[in-house]
Amino acid sequence: MTLTINDSTTLTVDLDVLGNRFERLPFRVQLRTVDLTCLIRDALENAYRVYELFLIDRPGDIWDYVWVVPEELSERVQELVSELQQKNQDGFIEGEDDFGLDIPELKIELAIRRGLKCLFKDGLQRLGSAYAHPNHWIPFRDFDRLFYYADEDTYPEDAAWRGAVDSSDMRAFAQKMLAMVRDAQNEASRGDPLLRHISARILSGEHPYCHFDRITALRASRNYQPPAEDGFTPAFYAKLGSLLEDPDLTSVAYRAGDYRVLRMMANEQCRRAKLAGHEAKNSLILSALNCSTISNAAWDAKITLIDDGIVLGDLIIAGFGGKGALKKLVEVHHRVPGRWILSSDDEGDIAGFTMEAGEGWVLYTRQTSDSRRASIR
Repeated sequence: MTLTINDSTTLTVDLDVLGNRFERLPFRVQLRTVDLTCLIRDALENAYRVYELFLIDRPGDIWDYVWVVPEELSERVQELVSELQQKNQDGFIEGEDDFGLDIPELKIELAIRRGLKCLFKDGLQRLGSAYAHPNHWIPFRDFDRLFYYADEDTYPEDAAWRGAVDSSDMRAFAQKMLAMVRDAQNEASRGDPLLRHISARILSGEHPYCHFDRITALRASRNYQPPAEDGFTPAFYAKLGSLLEDPDLTSVAYRAGDYRVLRMMANEQCRRAKLAGHEAKNSLILSALNCSTISNAAWDAKITLIDDGIVLGDLIIAGFGGKGALKKLVEVHHRVPGRWILSSDDEGDIAGFTMEAGEGWVLYTRQTSDSRRASIR
């Protein structure tokens, strides 16, 4: 048996298997933890699925994020793998028929633990890997379940695989991956204000998901749209960051759902809450259109999500409506923000506002700003 770590997150398992007639049976696979590295990236870079990252606490938890990539298999094992892949494509969960699992929560648990992208007949959302992979990749839990001891009837491949799984080398690999996760958890605890806030709430047991069972917590951690590509220029985000840090800013209204904008809003809210010792909702008043791109519970933040209309604030961040919508909003409908309008488009002159522009952003500043008391009110 040869176990080779190709890089920090990939393990090649090459088993020396002798058949019943002493013939060599090929058995070489790669174990890839790409889902684990993607989870770490999402948590640290996007504050997405942070609670799921902190749920990983044992070496055994690592295998839920491992995929098996066959390289060379014996004829018998290849037949087993082909049959399994067909079942997975058909949405069949191994063991469901054997144990009569018709309870939705148990189906969800199986889907999560096996990494399957299955859509159950009762309409539950897809759970399992959050990322797309080639069809020939197999969730580790599914692959591992193909091999078992049967006393004197044990197949040579089964004995070889079970020995590999129980080996010190395989366990050392799991420990190494767990150490990488713990490093990521520590980094989240030292991250930006939003990450520090989420991490502290999880570690103290005060995060909203801490009272859920594990399966419900996993569902909730993923139950919103993952981050998309940035919708604005780097200069736009830099300008927004400087506006959010203005100490006289008391409220922000965003008329769209760009994930990075919403994260920046929540991050500033958490920063102020920590400094002032206030609840998040009292530190910076935030609102946005309900675009389902974030979860207040996941962030333990407070952004008022509205389905229709507009909530005013010191700062309005433009969104939907097209060019000219802001000008009409202010001049015709008299929806005037307390201080600023930040847009990615040049709306032309707006009565009562001065204008300055940069790469991908236009800032309208009200010539007569509301007082801080009026803004809070």
